[in-house]
Amino acid sequence: MNVMIIDDQVQALNSLKSALEVRGFNCVAFSDPLLAVSSYNPEVYDLVITDINMPEMNGLEVKESILQKNPHARVILITGDLERLAREVRQQIDPQFLLTKPLDRNTLSNTLQNIKTEVTNKNFQDTKDNQAENSL
Repeated sequence: MNVMIIDDQVQALNSLKSALEVRGFNCVAFSDPLLAVSSYNPEVYDLVITDINMPEMNGLEVKESILQKNPHARVILITGDLERLAREVRQQIDPQFLLTKPLDRNTLSNTLQNIKTEVTNKNFQDTKDNQAENSL
């Protein structure tokens, strides 16, 4: 599974990238959210993981920009300050896609495994659909 990771804190970015690569994920890391959004390609990335609190463009804006390019994109938001995140904003985010720093490795692993299973099932279904179309 190909993962785009976005965090302006380079140490946190590299730590998450290393942790995911050890688990078999292919990761591309960006410390600049504007560059990340402009580089996003729905044909390349299965998942985007982004910090919420960043200068220039916050994680919620990143999510909106990614969803404009791909309405079916999976975007996990990470925050170190859940209390600061307004209640109305939290209610708009699927809890499965909102994680807090420091990241709990088990929660992250479970979330990623669920997404990986979903991506694998979708790819299998797409292949099956293409085979059915080609046989007509």
